Amino acid sequence: STAFVSRPSQSHRRIERQADYFASYLLMPRPFVYQLWRHIFGGRAITLDELESGRLSFDRGEYEVSQATTKEEVNMILDQAAAPLADEFHVSPTAMRIRMEELKLILR
Repeated sequence: STAFVSRPSQSHRRIERQADYFASYLLMPRPFVYQLWRHIFGGRAITLDELESGRLSFDRGEYEVSQATTKEEVNMILDQAAAPLADEFHVSPTAMRIRMEELKLILR
């Protein structure tokens, strides 16, 4: 039996990226993200260094984070910071983190 492996073409990946952007803009509109961000974090951007320095506390609780050594660990820490907004927008922490990075609310 011959196995057939289908790889997405460049145009398929581009269309997929466009669909992801559209969904993020629709589900997490900039004005509402900024409004909730101000309510939870006080309006200023947070950095990875800040998150790794110890405890991050805000209206929705406190989160313990540790030093990240891999890209996956960094993403997990940033996802954790995005989680309170993700809950409010009913999206995954990863989707929220990506949107917050696009809006320069979370800085690496």
